[in-house]
Amino acid sequence: MGANSGGGGGDSDFQQLVNKAMQELDSTKRSNAEAALPSATSTFLRRAILASAIIVSAGAWLFVIAYWLRASGSGLTGPNEVAARDEVEAIVAAEIRFRTNRYYDANNDGIADYGKLHQLVDPSGVGKGPALIDSVLASSEAHGYVFTVLTRDSAPGRDPTFKVIAAPLLTATNARAILADESGNVRTQDASAGKKRHDIAAE
Repeated sequence: MGANSGGGGGDSDFQQLVNKAMQELDSTKRSNAEAALPSATSTFLRRAILASAIIVSAGAWLFVIAYWLRASGSGLTGPNEVAARDEVEAIVAAEIRFRTNRYYDANNDGIADYGKLHQLVDPSGVGKGPALIDSVLASSEAHGYVFTVLTRDSAPGRDPTFKVIAAPLLTATNARAILADESGNVRTQDASAGKKRHDIAAE
């Protein structure tokens, strides 16, 4: 009986050692897994940041390429010319809305006319209606250009007309003005030193 009791105690001790070893092994595995987690997270963050940087860079390049294609296709050079063309196109669209909404009839003949720059900024004439163009154009200057709108009111047998002129403030060699009219066609024209706005409009 004594021998059997001693054998049982030995088995019990051996089992305890096995259990302790398994516990230590599990603890080691958990520690290794927990240590690996920040590393994996850090790697994911680095990859995410890199991917974001690539996307932003690609977007910037696409914008530059689109801008270059737009400027090349229109025959314009430089950001000021492109911006001035955008403003001219906006004024043309505003003139169409101005006349369509019948804001102004200069001679009360029942035929709506086109408006001057200040009328496009305040079509209602009392400062309550929505502006049809950016108010910055009310000063006639933007993007290094002077903007002028020439209108001709309706008359018997004659429809109203308008012309938009964007002339560069610095009329250096090869400088170009941007013009448009009620047809919606936008074009460029020589505006070299010495040419006045009314000369450009008359050509």
